[in-house]
Amino acid sequence: MKVIRIRIGLLPPGTVRSQKRFDHRLKRNKADSTPPDDESHYWAEAIQDGDKFYYLVNDAILEISEYEFGKVILNPYLYYFSTALKLHKRIERAKQATESWSLGRT
Repeated sequence: MKVIRIRIGLLPPGTVRSQKRFDHRLKRNKADSTPPDDESHYWAEAIQDGDKFYYLVNDAILEISEYEFGKVILNPYLYYFSTALKLHKRIERAKQATESWSLGRT
């Protein structure tokens, strides 16, 4: 089994690097310019188990294609038409379906 941890987010790496350089020039002492976890910045895991591929965010998991597995690792940014955004929306729908199902049981 192969598990790859990915930081999903809105900022491209160049923006983060330029912010760190800006902070350094202003003598700001920031340990990390990575945005905190929220709806648009979070950790995910891309998992390969034999010939099956999965995408895990918190407690929600999706079965994905090998193509999606490769694309989200190479480009973990949320913007129009990105694989990360497509998976982000699928995770949201899966969570909503689970919530509505559990509400219907009470």
